[in-house]
Amino acid sequence: MKKVLLVLAIVGMFLMPPSFAGSTINEDGKDIKNIFTTCIEKDILPDIEEIYKNKPNVDSDKDGLTDLYELKTGTSPFNPDCDNDGIPDGKDNTPIKTINLGLYRKVKAGEVFNIDATKIHPNAFRYYWDLDYKCEGYEDMGNNLSHWFMKAGEHEIKLVAIDKDLTPTHYLLTINVEPSNKVTDTKTDWDPTVNIEVTVNIKRLKCYDSVDWGTAADMYVKVYIYNTWKKSSVFHKNDNDVSPNWHCTVNVPDDQENTPIKIQVWDDDVWWDDKLDIDPTNQGDSKTLELTYSVKSGSWSGEDHIGDSTGYGFSKSTGTSVDAGAWFRCYQNDYDNDNLTYWEENNVYDTNPQVTNKKYAILISGGYSRNNNHARYWNDLYYMYKILITYGFTEGDIYVLYADGNTPSAANCNDPENIVETADIIDYSATTNNLRAVFNILSNKMTANDLLFIYSTDHGGYIDSNDNGRPDFGEPALLYLWGESIRDDVFAGANYLGKITHYKQIIVVMEQCYSGGFIGEVSRDSCVVITACENTEESWACDTEGHYDEFVYHFQNALSWRTPYWSDYSPVDADSNNDGYISMNEAFVYASNHDSQPETPQLDDDGNGLSQEGGDSDDGDYADSSYVWW
Repeated sequence: MKKVLLVLAIVGMFLMPPSFAGSTINEDGKDIKNIFTTCIEKDILPDIEEIYKNKPNVDSDKDGLTDLYELKTGTSPFNPDCDNDGIPDGKDNTPIKTINLGLYRKVKAGEVFNIDATKIHPNAFRYYWDLDYKCEGYEDMGNNLSHWFMKAGEHEIKLVAIDKDLTPTHYLLTINVEPSNKVTDTKTDWDPTVNIEVTVNIKRLKCYDSVDWGTAADMYVKVYIYNTWKKSSVFHKNDNDVSPNWHCTVNVPDDQENTPIKIQVWDDDVWWDDKLDIDPTNQGDSKTLELTYSVKSGSWSGEDHIGDSTGYGFSKSTGTSVDAGAWFRCYQNDYDNDNLTYWEENNVYDTNPQVTNKKYAILISGGYSRNNNHARYWNDLYYMYKILITYGFTEGDIYVLYADGNTPSAANCNDPENIVETADIIDYSATTNNLRAVFNILSNKMTANDLLFIYSTDHGGYIDSNDNGRPDFGEPALLYLWGESIRDDVFAGANYLGKITHYKQIIVVMEQCYSGGFIGEVSRDSCVVITACENTEESWACDTEGHYDEFVYHFQNALSWRTPYWSDYSPVDADSNNDGYISMNEAFVYASNHDSQPETPQLDDDGNGLSQEGGDSDDGDYADSSYVWW
């Protein structure tokens, strides 16, 4: 049996108006009805626990059932005969009127249909829907239902209309779903190597409002994929911030590109469950996050999408009394388990869909010393880390070398007040020994099918071999670490980058001063090298954008399709060829065009050690087909 609907299950509105805070409850229950009547007129509902805490056995309508029992089972405490059949609710085995409307609509599979509840039952106080979910509970979606079914056959919808005296009426509607004859995007199986399954991974949930009286929320989720709803158990009792890492998987048609997904967050209660709001748009199915997942590209769109205001894979609502946030990921299976779709491997990345392609990254920020280590270096690095995670890098394959190995603080950073966000992501201190060890680890892991992404944000320097007090072309460049530095030729040499002999692609992005001096040493076949400045130039912090470095700030915005997740949202579109992917060259061009500091960004991608800005007109072609997320 489904968990019964309480007529009071209106999410987040159980707040007694201040004027009733001192009300007493008479035995005849008159004050109770006055409270309810006034609250309903104001479109709110009172605090049930507060009203009945001293009089749990009040029976306002004298039908033999207590008010609390009627609120629990879905009948009205103010109508002694809810179905108007002459039998008091306390003696009626079926006290709620149910009207079967029979076949109500014929639609095609996947066709969106709308039902206006006011045309079925006008002037109700609230409308609830049970949409053949096969999950417990009802959906508070207002009077206008917009829905679809992917599976052919008969589907029963129940509409529950609640009048102002809290009397419910149930309506049963049958929707006949016929197989769709719509031409699909392709007759070709989107992945002939597997039966495609789509998975939704709920990583974290956070409730921002007080939805339980005196306690934290008891959250669980309902997830809809293609034609199936799945429900989790309660993740953790009395906890407003949980990280369940819960997965649900559904088999989907291999010849249909787009799969509908819905995500709902609920608070479990003894009498009713509250639907929390994670819908940032307040459109369609209110409080529910509605997405469309593409098995072609492995990405999703809809009410959460790349470049949106909260960040890809995170959705939250603000301004309601039941605001919540959900961190999640949608993905599909693939033959070689490298998180690249069959279509992408064949049409974007030029990789073998039956051979695993791994992605590794090294993120470096030394800072040299506490007095020289700026907050912006950490901000740059952590922003890049979040981008890599968003695009499929796993935490265990990202090696973070930062300062003395500790989270930025006053002990290792000269302006910790400018750190935007911290996280436990650091693997090693930024020393030559640790950097050498990481390259050694990767040399034993990487194959000819793999990508290595290297990123540095730090101080840079040069060796003044000409003894003229300025950097000259060809003089060795330096990357500062923690208490030491490393020369460009050593960094690129046999004990460091030179140990990586098996790879499909290497991408190196360097922010530090004089970073262009690394290009001649680091450059090699199937390698993109991007630097913030020439070998004779200093690089600069942002002038107006906050505590980041100028070039990499814009470069990373291009990759994430927006400004940082923790700043004021502003969309970014660096996709100059409109193919839905940001190549290294597109990100470089966007960042170069938006870099307002006196520095000259550099790019080399043909292995000759000469950069695009250095006069090599051949650079940029390979980078046009190079992507950080593969």
